[in-house]
Amino acid sequence: MGADLAAFAPLRDVAEHLGFAQVEAGDIILLSLGEVYAEASIPVRKKIVASRILRVPLIRFLDRLKGEFGNEAEHQLATAVAWGRFAALLAYDKGSDELYLEAE
Repeated sequence: MGADLAAFAPLRDVAEHLGFAQVEAGDIILLSLGEVYAEASIPVRKKIVASRILRVPLIRFLDRLKGEFGNEAEHQLATAVAWGRFAALLAYDKGSDELYLEAE
């Protein structure tokens, strides 16, 4: 059972970070925004998540990049990733298809 509960940890963390739930004494408590999200249609859910993740610095950066560079934003991001990989700030795992910060 413990391994099954561990699988929920990332979901719990995201729900807390987005303000949908909070954890108290091992219980997950759904907050009012979480209730709104649970009852919302898919388009409304997308708007709720978008409004919440725009508070995350990386997402704000990507949104600003899109605003400043328009159609060129994807190229700008690809360039930043390539430079980050060259400088060993970022690494890519082909097996998991994940980009991550390189350990110092």
